[in-house]
Amino acid sequence: MINFSSWMIDQVERIHNPIHSTGQIKEFVLNKYGWVADHMGGMAEPEKAQAAHDLYLIQANMIVLGWVNSKKNPSKLYCPARQISSEGLLVWKKDLWDGRVIHSGVAKAGAGFYLDQLMLKKDFSNDPFFIDNLESLLKHVETRREKCLKTFDPPMDEKNSWLQRLDIDLLFTRMARSRGDPRFLNAALKMNDWYFSYFQSHATPLELARFLLGLVEQELTFKELYP
Repeated sequence: MINFSSWMIDQVERIHNPIHSTGQIKEFVLNKYGWVADHMGGMAEPEKAQAAHDLYLIQANMIVLGWVNSKKNPSKLYCPARQISSEGLLVWKKDLWDGRVIHSGVAKAGAGFYLDQLMLKKDFSNDPFFIDNLESLLKHVETRREKCLKTFDPPMDEKNSWLQRLDIDLLFTRMARSRGDPRFLNAALKMNDWYFSYFQSHATPLELARFLLGLVEQELTFKELYP
């Protein structure tokens, strides 16, 4: 039988040892936030709208964290949040391998986004499809570590592969905050540590905006779970 108290203590100890401190993350987010905003002019309109929405959420979370003095979000929210339709979800689910979002180490494109959307629906929050696939993704990240989420179906370029990984990272952080489950926060912390060096110099504005959103949501979740 699992000793739940010991298990929880172990999870908390693991979570309290990230490679990058809150101070380092704050400095990085504040610096790169401005860089993304400055480089949005050359982006195609659909990508610009996505990046703008992420910047709005980043700013909103920084206000809650006390990282900025403003009490009002100066960013303009002109892009509606990405949402799924019932038809779109059915089409996506039909293309899965036996109802699984990850199979033989290959993740289905859209896994992070669709499961994140399903988490917002009360009728799906305890659904076996949702829970089983979340646990499968978590196990994959915990066992493959830095080699996790290397391959997606269908195959895609590097930029879109990064966006897929970051959507799963956001899913874990939001699941941790929603359910109070430190395992998912622990996985998100590890992923962000593994990815940090790439986003210091190689990312496009769209990728970087999504990564910054993951970082601020990670810090917000940490603050809520361990005040």
